[in-house]
Amino acid sequence: MTHLPDTPNDPADSPRDDAAAEASIDKLSSDPTHPLHRRLKSFVRRAGRTTDGQARAFAELGPVFLLPYTEQTIDLTTVFGRTAPTVLEIGFGMGEATASIAALMPDTNFLCCEVHEPGVGALLKRIGEQQLTNIRICAHDAVEVLDHMLQPDSLDGVHVFFPDPWHKKRHNKRRLLQSPFVAKLASHLRPGGYLHCATDWQPYAEQILEVLAHEPLLRNTATDAEGYAPKPAYRPLTKFENRGIKLGHGVWDVVFERKAATKQRPPLVLRKATAADAALIADIHTRSRATTYRGMLSDAYLDSEMAAESRALWQSRAEELATNAGNVLIAERGGQPMAFVRVLAPDATGGAYLDNLHAMPDQKGSGAGTALLVAAGQWAKARGATYLHLRVLDANVASIGFYESRGWQLTDRIEDIMGGQEVTARIYALRLDA
Repeated sequence: MTHLPDTPNDPADSPRDDAAAEASIDKLSSDPTHPLHRRLKSFVRRAGRTTDGQARAFAELGPVFLLPYTEQTIDLTTVFGRTAPTVLEIGFGMGEATASIAALMPDTNFLCCEVHEPGVGALLKRIGEQQLTNIRICAHDAVEVLDHMLQPDSLDGVHVFFPDPWHKKRHNKRRLLQSPFVAKLASHLRPGGYLHCATDWQPYAEQILEVLAHEPLLRNTATDAEGYAPKPAYRPLTKFENRGIKLGHGVWDVVFERKAATKQRPPLVLRKATAADAALIADIHTRSRATTYRGMLSDAYLDSEMAAESRALWQSRAEELATNAGNVLIAERGGQPMAFVRVLAPDATGGAYLDNLHAMPDQKGSGAGTALLVAAGQWAKARGATYLHLRVLDANVASIGFYESRGWQLTDRIEDIMGGQEVTARIYALRLDA
């Protein structure tokens, strides 16, 4: 591969100040066939001069390593000529760190976005000098590259090193790492892929940490209490970073990981109970009460008598279930029963009695109870009910909290008998016409 000298003391490679040189640079930027001639939407190119060595790199290496922007999805295997993990690098500056990392990780592909022409030229030179083959450069807005060229779940990593911190408070909104952009990055990472950000401005580090922590697809890999990661071995110390360290400046690395894909749960389904469900409902009823009333009623009742009582109760209601009227509903997910509810038709006062609402012990908190409660209210209201009412044992703190958090109002207390012992029950009501 061609060696392209670019030492600062090389007079043949110094910035070109003469008119002919400036004209040549202008031609590079204005030529519509040149790889860098793209309309940018989110970034403005910084001022800078392209050196002779960088210009030669454009001419000799650009056709191979510059990837033209397109509004069509690209195939990364075709772009790099191989199948390998791919890391997106956003804003690589003059390419010093990028080339170092690419050389250290030859089995990884690096797709690099930068809109600063001298920086692109400098990285092209480094590619030639170090004979790197695992870098492709897209001199375009990274936002549009993500939106149009890259598929979701296609990246194994993203590097954002030392983005502009926009120090002034009124300019903070211009910072790159804001919630919408981070969400976009996270969606393009594969599960297990990482997002690595580094900054030497502590207020920006704090904002980055906060924004990434609130992205639901990501999790922090740091074990440090402050949330910052140790500098990964692959990220080199640049000359600017070394200079800052000598001056006592800090550098903060933030490394988050895309959470593993979770299997989507089947939807919650509510269905009308039938006579064939009598034994199932009795089982849910027994298990729920055995857990809920433990410590409130005697163990002898909960462990033996109650099961027979529930079976007899629901067998006696077989005719009611056979009508399939919808006043008894069962909640299921993936065919597995979770909970049931029974509500009676409204009386002359407009009140519909919620007789039973019980869930399997391992399904409490699953949302099944709330869904059944809503459905029971809709069923009763469609039949003219203006309110629901029910009884809850005075000692049943969990159920009391459940109903009160959903707007039910305490209307009375009564003495009752349950499991052969005296209990105090609360009467709650919920208006349906509010």
